[in-house]
Amino acid sequence: MGTAGDNGRHPEQLLLLHWDGSSWKRLPEPATDQWTKRVETVRVLGAGDVWVGGWTKSTFSGDAIRKPLLMHRNGRVWATTPTPDVPGEVADISADRRRLTAVGDTFSPGVSEYAMSVLRWTGQRWTADVAPATGTASLFGAAAVPGGGTWVTGAVGDADTMRPLIARRG
Repeated sequence: MGTAGDNGRHPEQLLLLHWDGSSWKRLPEPATDQWTKRVETVRVLGAGDVWVGGWTKSTFSGDAIRKPLLMHRNGRVWATTPTPDVPGEVADISADRRRLTAVGDTFSPGVSEYAMSVLRWTGQRWTADVAPATGTASLFGAAAVPGGGTWVTGAVGDADTMRPLIARRG
């Protein structure tokens, strides 16, 4: 997984690769109107159940607002899944037996304030969910707890003093 670009002359293309047991094959990416596409995480839940998270921008501009990118492969094709129309990035994806969760933050270049972002998959779209802390903060990782629940890691604080955060949702 990754991105191929040419310094702003054309929209970036995602590099979506599949190992078939003997060789790598490049797969077509889903259609999107986004210029920049960056992969931050890949979560394989099963042979026909793969999720990719990251962020997109609608233009090449460094100041463009970042939006969450969440894509799913059902074993045959990749599809971009609907996300809330909010700024942000997806850093990790976790699945327990009850819910699929994507975590990150609402960071965008040129915006000094940002907060934790937690998205939950409804089966049709991603919706905003409750974050473990408020204020300036980011979530970097998520892991399913055997038997149910999710651990998340991140940082919370202000521009001068960020503190580690570890939280569990049951």
